[in-house]
Amino acid sequence: MAKAKQIPGIDCEGPAQTGLTLVLNWRFEEMCKLRSRALEWNTPEGVHDMRVASRRLRGALKDFMPYLPKRRVSNCLEEIRAIAKALGRVRDYDVEIMTLEAIARKAPPEFSSGIRRFIEFRQAAREEARAKLLLPLAPESLEKLRIRLNGALEGPSSQRRKEPKENPAATLAYRQVARAVISNRLEDLGRFSKSLYHPLKVKPLHEMRISAKHLRYALELFGHCWGASLSPVAKKVAELQSSLGKLHDCDVWIKKFGDAATQVPALDSDYRATAVWLLGHFLKLRSKHVGEALAQWSDWEAEEVSAQLRQMILSESPDTSVTLQTGA
Repeated sequence: MAKAKQIPGIDCEGPAQTGLTLVLNWRFEEMCKLRSRALEWNTPEGVHDMRVASRRLRGALKDFMPYLPKRRVSNCLEEIRAIAKALGRVRDYDVEIMTLEAIARKAPPEFSSGIRRFIEFRQAAREEARAKLLLPLAPESLEKLRIRLNGALEGPSSQRRKEPKENPAATLAYRQVARAVISNRLEDLGRFSKSLYHPLKVKPLHEMRISAKHLRYALELFGHCWGASLSPVAKKVAELQSSLGKLHDCDVWIKKFGDAATQVPALDSDYRATAVWLLGHFLKLRSKHVGEALAQWSDWEAEEVSAQLRQMILSESPDTSVTLQTGA
């Protein structure tokens, strides 16, 4: 996963409005700077990095929405979501092609031609996705979005003079917003963690993966307000997100090859046999990733990581002497 750069100039004790505006402008520029790399088709990493940057921007916008002029910012959020979606289509095909090529190198010879056909379908679909990516990443499109986002964040003078009840960021410190966001994301993760004990239900596991990702983004963004004490928790969240991500990938593959095995014509026996073999491959792999995620969450609960994190963020300043206590 691409690591986010620390945003300079944020005063954790300063006004929330100032900090939120700085974060969102920085995240937007961070995303736009990756445009050229994202359109270099000779490497898949550019698209991946810009997609991650767009997700970090979206995550920050959603986290900050209670403290922003919602109607003005919502339109920008929709445009950023469209950019992330277009990047995601290309990235998904990149990953699928690389995954199938790796499997093909180790698969039994009788399935190699069938896997190659699956790869060719995805290569054709990727070309279409790349063509559709050009419009939302056009320089003029991004510049117009930048202007709208800046206008939404600045708001009219009447917006800035509103009562505190209508404009909560005017009276809060950045640290208070950071604490609220981390607490909300941690609560989401705990709520969806029950899905690990019902591993055949795909959607709740997907929601847990999303909540782990959002908590990781929040810890990355606000970690400097508490110094190094949050780093061990961020690492644990990243590991959990990785396992849940691999599990989610298996669920996507299982659905695709299950559909392929039941929808291809009966005469195309080689193609169907390959789909069935790949279905079995990902079913076995899924069990492995379920076990990994379940073990990681069991350790999380045994070490009371959630309680320790809540205690850490109650602190008003960085304290490098406070670290995560584990069973090691």
